[in-house]
Amino acid sequence: MQNPDYSKYLNEPPLPNGKLQGEGFGLASVVLGMLSLMIFLSGLNVLSAGVGCALGAVQLRRYEKRSLGIAGILLCVASILLSLAGWLVLALNVVL
Repeated sequence: MQNPDYSKYLNEPPLPNGKLQGEGFGLASVVLGMLSLMIFLSGLNVLSAGVGCALGAVQLRRYEKRSLGIAGILLCVASILLSLAGWLVLALNVVL
């Protein structure tokens, strides 16, 4: 399956390997990952982390620059793990 030609929508043509230039999705992923880390004990962090992971995956798949996509995915996964650990600690303290 070939990547569709987005050059008519962008100012920059695709690179020879078919990937696009830019870091917008990766930056959005990092911002959502940081936001979800700040609100990790609420239920909203799972939603924002899920969207952040999806945007990071889009950055990895379609764009040449991958660093912000990887960082965003790592932040989102860390937020989800921290949330699970926090809820587990709260549940164990309530039981004891």
